[in-house]
Amino acid sequence: MRYETNFEAVARYDKEIERLKKEQDKYYSLCSGLYEDLREGVVTKEEFERLHSGFTQKGKGLEAAMQKQEQLIKSMFKKGVLSAGRLKTFQDCVELREIDRHTLSSLIRRIYVYENKQIVIDFYFMDEFRIMEGLGRKILEDREEEKRKAGRSA
Repeated sequence: MRYETNFEAVARYDKEIERLKKEQDKYYSLCSGLYEDLREGVVTKEEFERLHSGFTQKGKGLEAAMQKQEQLIKSMFKKGVLSAGRLKTFQDCVELREIDRHTLSSLIRRIYVYENKQIVIDFYFMDEFRIMEGLGRKILEDREEEKRKAGRSA
């Protein structure tokens, strides 16, 4: 099913952001440790500056990668919101008695007709709407889980 694939893609983006954040934290932690090493004389000022610069650049690169992942997720949400809005407007404003070619081509991506008289219709906008719906459900489940954990620890 297309929805599962797209929801999994969003989940992968989210996991990648989490991985990038952990890696970024590691580099910033290394930067913090460098100050201590410099103060204790473990590294020279030149080594400190070289290593600090390298760690900082890595951290900034990871920040850019996280922003890119977040933009991809936002784009998916935006497409879903716009699609849902278009569908709602279309639903509210149109009373179809007959489907013309223009209406059909704007709502339906593809129609599959199989030999066993089965018909499958692939609508536009459904993927984005289902992604939003699935993510909304996942967010609510995560919040409920956090509340249960907080309740147990209190």
